[in-house]
Amino acid sequence: MGLEEFQGAIFFEGCTMSRRMVALRFATRFLLEKYEISYDVLPRVGCCGAPVMRSGNYKLGIKSRDKVLHATLRSGADTIITACPGCGSMLKEGGEEMGIEVVHIDEILFALAKEGKLYDPEKMKDFGKVATAHFPCHMNRGMGIDCDELFSTVISAFPKMKYVHMEGAENCCGAGGGVRASQVDLAYKIAENKVKSAKECEADLLIATCPFCELHLDDSQKKYNMGLAVMALPMFVALSFNDFEDTAKKIGME
Repeated sequence: MGLEEFQGAIFFEGCTMSRRMVALRFATRFLLEKYEISYDVLPRVGCCGAPVMRSGNYKLGIKSRDKVLHATLRSGADTIITACPGCGSMLKEGGEEMGIEVVHIDEILFALAKEGKLYDPEKMKDFGKVATAHFPCHMNRGMGIDCDELFSTVISAFPKMKYVHMEGAENCCGAGGGVRASQVDLAYKIAENKVKSAKECEADLLIATCPFCELHLDDSQKKYNMGLAVMALPMFVALSFNDFEDTAKKIGME
């Protein structure tokens, strides 16, 4: 997959990122512009349909998903970029039948890292931390992405950073499938195992590159006093740019 394939894509923001994780939405747009990936955003297309479908209303879920896909085709685009694996796996399933490629923003960062175009020492900081990663279910299994290769490649593009694989990286964080909404104690117990694994490999940073996973794991590391920084991969890369924080402040995103 070459970088030219991403040009002219639709950036589908999704519900969680549009309403609760707005800093991640800003970071993703910031990166697309930094790496000169042209994109557009569909007006008023609504949800991808995944939450309602996985709650039992299959027909309404598919209707919502197809609304996004048809709007993409009408725009003239044949690629959708998302920073939410839940949206990505849902749209990818229907998109394949319509000739629409659905990619996660992390796949673009991966492609940049492999081509040696991700890290620029003149424009970026190298934090010199130890990072590990949680593999979101919808990304690892739903979108079929090799998370271990992706995260290790992107993190290792920063000369002073170290990537460590943690035990149980591929296990669910506890937030998905309605568990956080309906069984709070169980959700946090599952997340406790995840953040403990991150601490056991002496990581400073836990990459949780799904808005819902990030939200839940950050809440959990605070609940259990783990002292971990939890963030999505696009946020980590964006923060590495020397001008990111100043750019964010100018529009009130600090």
